[in-house]
Amino acid sequence: MSIASPHTARRASTLITEQLRGVVTRLLATVSVLSAAVGGPFVIGAVGYGEALSLLAVPYIVQGVLEPIIIAVQIRWLPAPGAAGRIQQLRRHLAVAGTVGILLSWALLAVMPCVATATLPRMAAIGGILALSIVNAYMIGAAYAVALHTQLWRSYSCYIATFWTSLLLLRDRGPDGFLLSVCTAQVALLTALGASRAVREHATIRGVGARSNARDFLAEYSLALSPRLARIVLGPVTIALGAVSMTAASLAAYKVALTIANAVKLALPISPETIQASFSRSAGEGRSHSRRSARRLFAALFVAAIFVSCVAYAFRDFVYQKLLGIPQPESLRIIFLAMPFMFLIEPIGSYLLATRRSSALALAVSTAVLCMIVVGVVHGIPFGFVAGSIGYVAAAAATHWLTGQRDRVCVFFRAGRRLVGSSPQSLPEDGTDRADGAACLCASKQERTVKDYYEDYWSDGVDVSDHDVTTPARMKQMLATMEAYCRWGDRILDLGCGAGRFTAALHRHGYDALGLDIAEGAIGAARQRYPDVRFDVLRPDGAIPAEDHSFAAVWSTEVIEHVLDVSRFLSEIRRVLRPGGIVVLTTPYHGLLKNSAIVLFNFHKHFNVEGSHIRFFDRRALTRSLSKNQFEPLSLAGLGRFWPLYRTWFVVAKRAA
Repeated sequence: MSIASPHTARRASTLITEQLRGVVTRLLATVSVLSAAVGGPFVIGAVGYGEALSLLAVPYIVQGVLEPIIIAVQIRWLPAPGAAGRIQQLRRHLAVAGTVGILLSWALLAVMPCVATATLPRMAAIGGILALSIVNAYMIGAAYAVALHTQLWRSYSCYIATFWTSLLLLRDRGPDGFLLSVCTAQVALLTALGASRAVREHATIRGVGARSNARDFLAEYSLALSPRLARIVLGPVTIALGAVSMTAASLAAYKVALTIANAVKLALPISPETIQASFSRSAGEGRSHSRRSARRLFAALFVAAIFVSCVAYAFRDFVYQKLLGIPQPESLRIIFLAMPFMFLIEPIGSYLLATRRSSALALAVSTAVLCMIVVGVVHGIPFGFVAGSIGYVAAAAATHWLTGQRDRVCVFFRAGRRLVGSSPQSLPEDGTDRADGAACLCASKQERTVKDYYEDYWSDGVDVSDHDVTTPARMKQMLATMEAYCRWGDRILDLGCGAGRFTAALHRHGYDALGLDIAEGAIGAARQRYPDVRFDVLRPDGAIPAEDHSFAAVWSTEVIEHVLDVSRFLSEIRRVLRPGGIVVLTTPYHGLLKNSAIVLFNFHKHFNVEGSHIRFFDRRALTRSLSKNQFEPLSLAGLGRFWPLYRTWFVVAKRAA
């Protein structure tokens, strides 16, 4: 028997080093982007740079949409088991998206005012730049996924050096020299990335095709893009609109204003990725705690953004004189008013993504687009940019405040109803601590109390796992584990399925899934949400209504901690599993260091005598319980936060013959 250690202390000690390397990588990536934005007007002049921008407007939009998706999904997929099939499918999708993007760029250039300057060599250069940028984004994502920061540093440095060398040599050719310099720098970046054997191996990984359908891939891609969507709309999209409605010199001046804003943003020591990771792994003592932390963080960030914006405003004419040889136009000074709001767009989007508030994120993006269009049509593109930035932050802040007020009211009334209608034994720990599954196997004297308790739990039909920060990690690990141990079409039981989120995911991935729960309210909610998935009510005595050896795997998430008779619970699972089948469990994590912190700071809340958790498992308790019921533990790992403060155990065990 071998049990995989979740993380070692040595790995935890290198976390800060990895973060510092990531900061340097992000800085070099930003410098490589700013090189083109600064070098263009400085070397070839405002008019030539504006003409080149009008040609690259549509490719910039396509690149801005695809690049964050490509990098984010590779970081999510490559470390997981069975990633080869999904990465291979990603390459097919990129080939299609790249072809469509190039054809779309050429088609739109034909109807834009710059069509007279869109010669055949320029069209070829534009197509080459877009194709190379997509391939480079794919290679960069592979390097990020395996933390090859040194190779990324070399590659970005090579890009910067090649671009400036080419631009200075080709400065007399104007826009053509700029396009050729960008294309040459992209080739140099690809060559530097391909020189690494590790990057090549991960980028060309092959395997069995992924089972995920197109809708699942689209959901993954949308999730990766959503935090940057507003920045894409207010950045590359406004540049594309400016190419239609502004002169070349005005477009160059507008792009320089955006470049100054992006450069000034580097003075703020924060990144959207850091915010998303922090709130995803934060000590979750309730949603109000998360909101308080978010308010303090964004208030401090806003104050710092106002300060650096004032500094940038003071030096605006100096920058414009150096780059364009003219003072900043009066019409563009309004952009500095929007800079503090612009700095908050990506951090707020990452926070909303980390806390699974997709509706708030969609509302903020929609508000930004609407404000940008309405004000931009009436007063021009710069004013539309300002209105969109302010509208995004205002909509996100209003939604954040209204959601907090709604949750306070809901928790108040829900707690009052349960205090009146529940026995002390069945009181929940708080309004948010609900298990994803409500299966609880208890003694006969408590059967009615337990069933009534969970019926009351599910009376409103709300699935609190929608707001559980560990749900995406559990979902990802569950699908990866099933892909590694099961075949397409195998029968899988979701024991304690709750509202059916995980059962439906198994069904979508081609498995014959069945969801069981003791609460009829939960099953009713699951059937209403997923009418094409099978669900049934678990008998009050805890017996699973299935024949012996009828399932290839059993999935039970955040359930076993609610079970009084753990041996009977595991023996029933063993009965319905076929020989060699696996059981996958999750339960709140407990370890020596975390237990010590709980005892010192949070004992009465964590071990609430009126709470719903009646079992608390550390590694030894899980191993003993599984071995006692003839299961062979294959792995015990932690999810959420970091060692030694993981949120939950993720356990895989095989049924012994």
